Amino acid sequence: MHIFKTIFNFHNISFLIITLLTGINGLAQDTTENIQNIDSCAILYFTPNDFLNFNVTTLRLDTTLNNLQTYDPVTKTGKFYATLGNIGLAHKNLVFSPTFRAGFDLGIHSFDQYLYSSNRLKYYTTPKAYTELFYVMGKLKEQFFRINHSQKIGKNLHVGVNFRIIDAFGDFQRQKSTNNNVAFKTSYFTNNKRYGIIASYLFNSIKAEENGGLMVDSIFEKKLESDTKQIPVNLTAAENRLKNSHIQVNHYYQIVKPDSSDIEKNKSNIFSPGILHQSISFSKQSLTYEDQNPNYDYYPTVYYDSLPSNTELKLKQLENAFSWTNTMDQTSPLSLTLGLKYQYTKVTEILNWTSSQSTNYLHFIYSGALIIRPSQNMSFKAKAEWINGDINNNDHQIKATLNNHFIRNDQLFSLLELWATYSSQSQPWFFQYYNSNYFQWNENFNKINMLAGGLSYHQSFWKTGINYYQLSDYVYFAQDTLPAQFQGNIDLFHLYIDNNFQTPTFDFYTKVVYQNQSNKEIIRLPTLMIDFSAYYQKLLFKKALKIQVGLDAFYNTSYYADNYMGAIRSFYLQDEKKINNLLILDAVLKFQVKTARFFLAWKHFNSMLGGNDYYFVPHHPIQGARINFGISWTFHD
Repeated sequence: MHIFKTIFNFHNISFLIITLLTGINGLAQDTTENIQNIDSCAILYFTPNDFLNFNVTTLRLDTTLNNLQTYDPVTKTGKFYATLGNIGLAHKNLVFSPTFRAGFDLGIHSFDQYLYSSNRLKYYTTPKAYTELFYVMGKLKEQFFRINHSQKIGKNLHVGVNFRIIDAFGDFQRQKSTNNNVAFKTSYFTNNKRYGIIASYLFNSIKAEENGGLMVDSIFEKKLESDTKQIPVNLTAAENRLKNSHIQVNHYYQIVKPDSSDIEKNKSNIFSPGILHQSISFSKQSLTYEDQNPNYDYYPTVYYDSLPSNTELKLKQLENAFSWTNTMDQTSPLSLTLGLKYQYTKVTEILNWTSSQSTNYLHFIYSGALIIRPSQNMSFKAKAEWINGDINNNDHQIKATLNNHFIRNDQLFSLLELWATYSSQSQPWFFQYYNSNYFQWNENFNKINMLAGGLSYHQSFWKTGINYYQLSDYVYFAQDTLPAQFQGNIDLFHLYIDNNFQTPTFDFYTKVVYQNQSNKEIIRLPTLMIDFSAYYQKLLFKKALKIQVGLDAFYNTSYYADNYMGAIRSFYLQDEKKINNLLILDAVLKFQVKTARFFLAWKHFNSMLGGNDYYFVPHHPIQGARINFGISWTFHD
């Protein structure tokens, strides 16, 4: 009943907000004059990254059944993640993909895929209201519910809301997860687009029980206990809680009023006064780990108190960024952007509800970007960032990308992309400073330096590429669950092939990732991973019913996977248990009537055919065979 009470309360709040907004009138005419000519089934949206470029994407109303059954936010963008065996818990990317974060980085990212992020929001600009309702129910009262709504208020203003609830108990003791996410967003442009603004408010709440893994794996693996809830676990009263709120406003102003009567002249004028842009944001985050019944054989040590323990990290961050760019036109032969960001961060550590310590960090981030387009089909992009301030002083990155579009019969045929980057970055805060009842460290690690590059080729329904990384002074969590630094270089590359082949009757999807590294003792990843789907589809009852039936498969090779420590929300090296080759098979039936889509999935059914040896993370079995049912209903009117 908890989920339905939450949905009911949210509905009342949403209705009140939308009712108030509908009273806004008198705005100018539509931002795009040809909006009336757009297909009534089309959905228009842009992302914050597209905001300055007006790179509005036209997406037809989703009438396909592709990936309907993939609802877990972790696997929505790809299945190559290690998880703890239940939706809503900590996870780790199994494809090595380091990210340069300019400025302060707390360094805890094991729940990131379950957080709404302002940079990933979609701002819809369709003239008609758009709503999607999505609900999934599964084994052991697993429930997933999502609302995505957007509508036009007046003539130039669009508002929207995203809402999501995850509530799942898991197969084993202390695996329950409860996630609540909400995002309110709005966008506005003047008639001639001289001024534009987008704003968003996000709130994320995650409560994840921690069981520390099975106490004795053999009870599960040898099927000595039929009720998995009776298998002993290491922690019986521990949990992680994460709360995050974020408000952000982006707006721009063109210094010279756009002259629609002389568009070509404006495009060629690369030395125009340009556009001013500001982005201001404020965020608050708290991460709490609590254990009401500590198992001292599980934790490495106890520093303060053997009684129930609580450790909380609080973070407040204010960012104010200004930038200037000479043009928004994506066909201009030269685009130049200069930026400055002010970043203030306050970190507070609270131990056992009483003792607290706060530290402030101030950074200035300078950036510049250059885009050269020597021809219609080729573009060269370069971006540089340099940080001045406290913990991240003198961090910097330079990245260059070369794109070449190949045209055949006046249409885009293929895309070739070459990229290279060099970065020098301070280690995240969490790897250097931490103080809790079970873990303490105060390190002064060297910066991590990375030289990387890649080549990719994209044509029609397939894409292939290779990426290479050379890392020096890499930091990781060692077997003792403490941070350590490797003095030397580690080389790593991965090769991937991504294929999505469709016919009127069959639909095939394959993604293969092969990766190898020079030091397999420090960075441990599966050598080979395969994500494969094959579906048969047919239209029935005079094309009123679309049906799709098929198989999803995932495979990764055996390796010594990282273990997980909930008290630090981090994955660490281990030599105790080698994960076997893992194969997961799902049988899926999907069908659609008009804008309503349904799926019935028999997930991991092959777990019934062999032994219980299926893990992504040691001592944390993934879910076995189960049946999930889901429905997606879209309204666009």
